[in-house]
Amino acid sequence: MKLLIFPFLLLIFAGCNKTRSCFQIEPLSIDLTLLNDTFLKPSRLTIIDNYLIYVDTKEDYFLHMYDIKNRRKEFSGFSIGRGPEEMLAPFSITVKNSKEFWIHDYVLRKFCQYSIKNDSIILGNKISFSDSRLSYPGFIRDNEIIAVNLMDISKGWISKFDTNGAFLEIFTDFPENEDNIPDQIFMESLQGRLAIKPDRKKAVFACRYTDQIKIYNKDGSVVKTYRTIKPFPPIIDVASTKYGWVMGQNEETRFSFVGMTVSNEYIYVLYSGKTRKESELSNYGNYILQLDWNGILRKVIEIENPAIYITWSAFYQRLYLRIIKDNEYRIAFLEI
Repeated sequence: MKLLIFPFLLLIFAGCNKTRSCFQIEPLSIDLTLLNDTFLKPSRLTIIDNYLIYVDTKEDYFLHMYDIKNRRKEFSGFSIGRGPEEMLAPFSITVKNSKEFWIHDYVLRKFCQYSIKNDSIILGNKISFSDSRLSYPGFIRDNEIIAVNLMDISKGWISKFDTNGAFLEIFTDFPENEDNIPDQIFMESLQGRLAIKPDRKKAVFACRYTDQIKIYNKDGSVVKTYRTIKPFPPIIDVASTKYGWVMGQNEETRFSFVGMTVSNEYIYVLYSGKTRKESELSNYGNYILQLDWNGILRKVIEIENPAIYITWSAFYQRLYLRIIKDNEYRIAFLEI
């Protein structure tokens, strides 16, 4: 269907024309080391001890476990589909402990438990969020989940759920909608990635279309909001379809934080700062920001290759990323 796209509110700021000048401290250039093995299209990278857990929907099975030390794939399993052990859109992976992780299916709205047993992965419990549309769910307590709310503005920016998938309360609310943008457009313009500190004492949210990082205490109170030297709001177009209003994107759409991972000491975010007009890879980042959990920027790292997925390895004390090199998807790491 042809979309009718028109500017509802077009907020165009200069942003950072030279991304290196966006930050409070000078970026450091650090070389990446490639994993020698080849991968088709790895995504949702996650490290548990010596294992790299990732999703690759280009392969016969979507879930994979790679032994980093011995450089071999230990497990591939679970198919794309609507069956009881299948997923349609494995969107994010959340680690609960050293043997257990959960994957969120964005389309089927279910949150599934997986356990590492020997050299295999076993499917366990499932939580259904049938009454909510959300992203990046994670456990803030054993019996409480927080997630980014995508559907009902009355449930807040980040919502809290029980382990049956029922909405409990607002964890943190949206900022004031001063320009009276339609609710769904307003919500979409402020979407991003949510991560929970491994000790569960704090959480962090990094916006995708504006340069905001918000750090929260366990009770939802704000610890700190970080912004770059030249902050920019979302650039909003409205697209009208037969299904309703959606947020349109054009060549002026600027991407901010396009990846995030956390440890108990630091928050690591991938930063783009580029518009679609400036780069075909505007949703990839060439800068890694390291912040502490008080919101203080400690380090900015510049990498040569654009990256989109990032994960911290406590086992190796490294960051692993999916990058593009020589027009291929590769996995690389860097020492911090």
